[in-house]
Amino acid sequence: MTKYAGTWTSVCMTQGQQTVRMSLVLTATQKSATGRMVADAYNQANCGGPSAQLSIPFNASFAEMSGNAEKLSVSDGFETGAMLATFSADGRSLTLVDGEDTFAFTKN
Repeated sequence: MTKYAGTWTSVCMTQGQQTVRMSLVLTATQKSATGRMVADAYNQANCGGPSAQLSIPFNASFAEMSGNAEKLSVSDGFETGAMLATFSADGRSLTLVDGEDTFAFTKN
């Protein structure tokens, strides 16, 4: 799980009439990654102007391999569920799939 350590940032995403940029700020051990998921919501296109920020706890532990992806047990402080995580070959890109939602992050 140590490869999850660091700060990961998504591209600007459209969510209805707003845009959102997400960040994962994580520390990690061999067995788990903990930190925060931070979402900055903007009323303007391209994540411009003032934002409203939501920060929630993020805790993940390895559950099993699922094809090329690592299946993680994830808790966000409200509920626990499963997420699939895949890394690019160079380890600089992370994709998380949570049910219907897919989030792509780049390591800062």
